[in-house]
Amino acid sequence: MPQPSDIKNAAVAVTSVAGNIQASFSNEVKKFVLQVSVPAHTSAIIGVPVPNITTIKLNGKAIWHHGKTTQSGIIVDDKDNRYIKIVRGEGKWKIEAN
Repeated sequence: MPQPSDIKNAAVAVTSVAGNIQASFSNEVKKFVLQVSVPAHTSAIIGVPVPNITTIKLNGKAIWHHGKTTQSGIIVDDKDNRYIKIVRGEGKWKIEAN
């Protein structure tokens, strides 16, 4: 799970037995953007830091707004006081939180 604190940008790439896993984030005052690449035939739990957010978009579509899921089957856990967790399968995912 990302813990950006005062870090403005970061990126990581890891080679696994399933393929390449890539993640990067941009941490601005009122917007957090996380981009994740999940290898084929796998899934990932992606954590979005909670503080000061009201909306989460996944690839441009709102999936969470003011504490409520707007699409079923996407949010895994929004009870954690530090992260909202999202499950996604293979592909490239852009998550915007503000």
